[in-house]
Amino acid sequence: MELLKVIILLLLAAAGTQEDNRIVGGYEPDPHSQPWIVSLLYFDEHICGGTLINENWVLTAAHCKMSHLYIHLGEHNIRHSEGTEQFTFATEMYSHRCFNSSNYNNDIMLLKLKSSAVYNDYIKSISLPIILPPVKKECLVCGWGTITSPTETFPETLQCVSVEITSHDYCQAAYPDKNITENMICAGVPEGEKDSCQGDSGGPLVCDGVIQGIVSWGYIPCAFPGKPGVYTKVYNYLDWINKKINV
Repeated sequence: MELLKVIILLLLAAAGTQEDNRIVGGYEPDPHSQPWIVSLLYFDEHICGGTLINENWVLTAAHCKMSHLYIHLGEHNIRHSEGTEQFTFATEMYSHRCFNSSNYNNDIMLLKLKSSAVYNDYIKSISLPIILPPVKKECLVCGWGTITSPTETFPETLQCVSVEITSHDYCQAAYPDKNITENMICAGVPEGEKDSCQGDSGGPLVCDGVIQGIVSWGYIPCAFPGKPGVYTKVYNYLDWINKKINV
């Protein structure tokens, strides 16, 4: 099992050298209060999060792409069966053709489910954005990623943390050696201590019940003061999403 974990980490690293984004300083939400979030597994290891946008499609990060991905819906505790889960796998993976593994621009991917999701109290889709969130808007990011950094401690249950949208200029100044493109949106807490972290990649940044971002990358160690998390700006890809899912 440990060897498998090492192999998975090496495969993810091979997708690019950018720091994978990752929940630190958060809390365990009420079970199934985020019914759109899914766990993506490579073999039997959770590697990324994703978001159900309709009964047949999951939105995630392009850097989460593997040769095959299993998809678990209706999860809260990913180590124990709760009787709420639905299990399927991706039959098609559409990573953005302009995804740049060096700077993580266009870090977005659609997964088509083998079996359609059956909506219930534990599994629901999320709305896509029609406007961008304003600066300082408080949003929520959730996942099963490590809750400590730089050492890694992975939780059994979903974790969430509240973060604020930052301005593009603030984010660029926080990463002077990186190119924060217009396809990226940043969120964090100025004093640090709260952030997404390794294993949260691909999960949703949710503002008022709408997915505005996809966990993409950030500073290591996670939750470092003045270093917001960087997310794919979903609003910029509405046409791309609609064309893919309506083919």
